[in-house]
Order: sequence, then C-alpha cells, then structure tokens
Amino acid sequence: MIGHKIRSIRMKKGISVLALADALGLTKQAIGRIERNEVDISYENLKTISDSLGVSIPDIEDYEDTNTFNIYNNTNSQDHSLVDFFNDPKLKDTQAILQAILENQKEIIKLLKK
Repeated sequence: MIGHKIRSIRMKKGISVLALADALGLTKQAIGRIERNEVDISYENLKTISDSLGVSIPDIEDYEDTNTFNIYNNTNSQDHSLVDFFNDPKLKDTQAILQAILENQKEIIKLLKK
C-alpha cells in the first residue's frame, strides 16, 4: 500500500516523521495515519509528499523495499541472519538500555508481589 511505501522511502532516506510533518505542515500523528494507510491521500497531497521526499509519484508507487524481513527463515531479503542483526555493534547501546529497563520492570514486579 502507498502509505507503507512512503514510510519505507522516508526511513531509507533518513527523514524523521517530525521532519516530514514539518515540511508538509502536518502533525506527526497525521503522517502516522498516512503511513499506516488509515486515510486516503489525494493526488495533490501525494505530490507534496513525493516532492518532500525527493522522489516522483511513480517512484513511490513502484517502490519495493529490498530490505524486508522474512519471518519464515529468520533472514531479510539481503540474506543477513537475524543473529547478525542483533549482534550489530551499533545496537549494543540500545540493547543495554532495553535490558536495564527489563531488569527494572522485573524488580518492580517483585516489589508489587510482596
């Protein structure tokens, strides 16, 4: 669907939801609804979005994300394993933060059970 394609292009270009929303004079929530295909997009709005993303409307319509995750064999279409993905050093800080949050939640649950 067109909204998912818009989201994939935006993310591939490194454009945040907020930056796109600001460029279009919309809220982040409106961009989210567009990207989730919850609203219909007029030709004029699609043209404005495509201009903001630096692509044409046909580019959006024909876009296929080549980095789509394949849940059936735990790889994405570029043939990287899921294990390799999670071992990426760029994710270590995020993993540490998430682990700390998880541990904190476990402690809270223990305290609440007392």
